Amino acid sequence: MKAAILNGICQFEIQDIPEPDAPADGLVLRIYSCGVCGSDLRRWKEGPYPGSEGLIAGHEIAGVVEAAGSRLAGYAPGDRLAVAPDVHCGKCYYCERGLYNLCDDLRLIGITPGYQGGFAEKMVLTAEILANGAVHRIPAGMSYPHASLAEPGSSVLAAHTQAHTGPADTVLVMGAGPIGCLHVVVAKARGAQVILSEPSETRREMARRFAPDFLLDPSQEEVVSRVKEWTGGRGADIAIC
Repeated sequence: MKAAILNGICQFEIQDIPEPDAPADGLVLRIYSCGVCGSDLRRWKEGPYPGSEGLIAGHEIAGVVEAAGSRLAGYAPGDRLAVAPDVHCGKCYYCERGLYNLCDDLRLIGITPGYQGGFAEKMVLTAEILANGAVHRIPAGMSYPHASLAEPGSSVLAAHTQAHTGPADTVLVMGAGPIGCLHVVVAKARGAQVILSEPSETRREMARRFAPDFLLDPSQEEVVSRVKEWTGGRGADIAIC
């Protein structure tokens, strides 16, 4: 099968590598969509972490189970799955309190050496990943590209849940990259008024499809005065940057 291997600074190489076999207590996932995170771009620009040369990156993953191990229960070929990178131990102080992102032994698919990611045609989900990772079934009717947005989308949703974003709020989003646009979508879905600030004309035009209430160019406009103008002098309730 083919995989994109990160071997150095700006060196992603498409290589033919052996097809994976399903472990007895794991599965093989055929990947149909894998997003490119900002962290993937940083590794491409700066090179792999020491000791992770040859790693298959990619951690915003969606695909279908192609093969299941003989001892695996709960999964079968044809199951559609979305996979996020976190693999926690499940037994440390933080895991016992549901704070999995603070796990003492946190590993990340596509980042930690030995945990190959989704920039390939297929990947193995081990028993460890299935038990202590973030593997979810894709709802019927949802496309694979949309399912691969579950990982970054969940981070955005968590931010607005913690901020209690609601219909009475004005949210200022600074930056119209993929995450910024997800913040626009989620904030509007929660009923908020959204102001989006982005200096790139190309990104501003692309962001219009997500219907921010106000769109400004911070390289040409003074952000604070414009936000106050649009909010009757009150300013934004929530700022995302």
